[in-house]
Amino acid sequence: MSRALRTAVAAAATPGMCRTLPGLLADANVELIQLDTDGASAWKSLMTLRPDLLVTDAELPRMDGAALARRALGSLELPVRPATILMRWPEFAISVHAELKRLGAVILDKPFEPAAFCGAVARLRQSPPVFSSKELARTEALLDALGVPDHPGRECLKYAALICAADEGARHALGRRVYPAAGELAQLSPAQAERAIRHAIAGAWRSDQFENQYRIFADTVDAARGQPTCGEMISRLADILRSEG
Repeated sequence: MSRALRTAVAAAATPGMCRTLPGLLADANVELIQLDTDGASAWKSLMTLRPDLLVTDAELPRMDGAALARRALGSLELPVRPATILMRWPEFAISVHAELKRLGAVILDKPFEPAAFCGAVARLRQSPPVFSSKELARTEALLDALGVPDHPGRECLKYAALICAADEGARHALGRRVYPAAGELAQLSPAQAERAIRHAIAGAWRSDQFENQYRIFADTVDAARGQPTCGEMISRLADILRSEG
């Protein structure tokens, strides 16, 4: 599945790289929406602007680029992790090099040609968005416990819950934010994603997982109606994931 990379936040350590990055990103068809010169400011930009791509120098003041990349890719603070390019001089040792690569970062040795940068962006476009294996496994376990069948709606529900667990405000914008994002991850339109989630919930409530459903939902849904709505299901799953950190 391809990954949409339209916007970027960048953190550059030198004036030369600050001048170079906008052109590199434009050549890769990515809009630079914020350019910072230290890691702490770049983190605030990530939290505020939610870009598709993070491009950072390894050597930065107030949070080095490796720590910034690790935080962006490994925490639950961002609903969908940005694709990440970490630029470094080969002699700059990165203690979390293997972890960053496992999390999907592309590490680009300097100096590099513009074609190498565009190639890194192209590779990231072919990579899936990053949720941690722990988050994915816990969400899958919850869906199994509820009897959610193997169905496109299960994938949409999984991603919707993860997005809302990371961004509590997202649950109040399901149509505008959550269904488009979850649908893109599952290769469905927003309307298809909502319908698929509804069908997956209906399938779960036809299963024999009554005890687990009651244990997880108890009196948080309308007993007269029976099964939860899409919003109720997503919110409850997100609450559980959020409470478990």
